[in-house]
Amino acid sequence: MIILEQAIRNLETFLLVAHPKTRHKIAFWGHGKNYTVARSGIEEKLKATLTNTGVWFFGYTQGGVDATVSSGYPGGQTTAVYNATDTSELRSQMASITEDELRQSGESLGLNGPTALYIGGLDEAKRIPFLLSAARMMHEKIPNFSLIIAGAGSSQSTVEDSADKFAYIKYVGNTFGREKAKLFQIADILMVPGRVGLVAVESAAAGVPIVTTKWPLHAPEFEYLTPQMDCLVSEDDVESYARTASDLLGDKQALSNLQDNCAELGKGLTIERMVEQFAHGVLSAVHMR
Repeated sequence: MIILEQAIRNLETFLLVAHPKTRHKIAFWGHGKNYTVARSGIEEKLKATLTNTGVWFFGYTQGGVDATVSSGYPGGQTTAVYNATDTSELRSQMASITEDELRQSGESLGLNGPTALYIGGLDEAKRIPFLLSAARMMHEKIPNFSLIIAGAGSSQSTVEDSADKFAYIKYVGNTFGREKAKLFQIADILMVPGRVGLVAVESAAAGVPIVTTKWPLHAPEFEYLTPQMDCLVSEDDVESYARTASDLLGDKQALSNLQDNCAELGKGLTIERMVEQFAHGVLSAVHMR
């Protein structure tokens, strides 16, 4: 069996599907539908037609599997792998960080109040200007509020300029390992107004809830989250977003509930579960053939 990306722009895929020696051995792995970009109906139909030639479909999430089945693919020939990352190290590092380390990190960053964290790529899909505008409004409402931003990308200079101008913006660059774990320990919430993808898995693993927006281009992993249960989703405008995040930081009980629910969600979003799902799907597909 050959497992290929569910992508219509990979020309070698069509060659494999057409070749008599391989066409009955193809399986596909993919989103199941277009989440993060708008596609034409023709492209969607072509992707469905291509996927229907495969003997099995592996979807990132159950939502992607359901979308593939609704396009005519046999439901009994699918697996939702529950796409995840290996968060064991993150959880282990967070557990090992002492109160003294957290205090020192907080002092070095100049933190003295409610703290939000953005961690990830600093690119257009993450809506960094939107994030910075919301942080300004939140600081006006909560004077001791701070936003830590970790990452790199095309919007990095915008973040650096804001950090130079405003003391409540703390830009720390790309952060990994134990330093990254400290940021998750320090943060009360994650602010991700743009695309939510695998950060949902880290949010759950760390027990730090995401505040995001009703943006239509979230990645498949956003489906793991349940609004009001382990995340908050505001209307898609800066004022609503800033108000939602500010209100949460001011409600200790609501914040604690979301944090607890995040940690519970994280127990099921693991690389081990993903591997088990994938292995089960491979064996099912091979036995079917």
